[in-house]
Amino acid sequence: MKIKITHSVPVEPRIRPMIGEVYEAVTSKREGSRRTLYFIRVNGEQVGVFSNECQVVTESEGDDHA
Repeated sequence: MKIKITHSVPVEPRIRPMIGEVYEAVTSKREGSRRTLYFIRVNGEQVGVFSNECQVVTESEGDDHA
C-alpha cells in the first residue's frame, strides 16, 4: 500500500516525510475507531503517519509520483 503525505508530520526534520511525496507503507495499525497509523521509512528510519496526515493512493498514482 502506498500513501501520499498531505500534511506536515511532527517529527524531527531529518526524518520528516515531504508533503506531496508518495511512500510505501511498511505496516499499519488501527488507532481507535477512526484513525490508522501507517509506518513508512524515511532516511532509513521508521516514521508513523496518522491517517489525517496522508491519503492512500492507488498503485498507478503511486507509480506516477514515486
